[in-house]
Amino acid sequence: MGREKGRVTVNGETWFPIVLIGHTKVATEGLVDTGFDDLLSIPRALAVQLRLPIIGMEDYELADGHMVSCQTAALRIRFLARTRNVVAMLSDSEEVLLGTPLMRGHRLTIRYRRRSARLDPDR
Repeated sequence: MGREKGRVTVNGETWFPIVLIGHTKVATEGLVDTGFDDLLSIPRALAVQLRLPIIGMEDYELADGHMVSCQTAALRIRFLARTRNVVAMLSDSEEVLLGTPLMRGHRLTIRYRRRSARLDPDR
């Protein structure tokens, strides 16, 4: 299991590097969303750029309780020193969101004063 170093913004947001792979590769950062119980959410514009295949529609519940239907796309990611196939929901957001299942088996440590974050294997 891999380790990853991230960063914490002055607003307290926690970001980790991730590589999204479709017909091309994009190295970017994903925002940790501890309330998001799916793997990954990516901006629709990024899915178009990567030319990802749309594989379906899924219903999701937002934090405020509203239900939304979102397209899903298949892609490969490089995260925590591992490359794997995943399904991501597509959003109109500009941010990549990292859901809690993506970090399963790891311990998330956030140091707000140092503005740093780490994901380490949870042994």
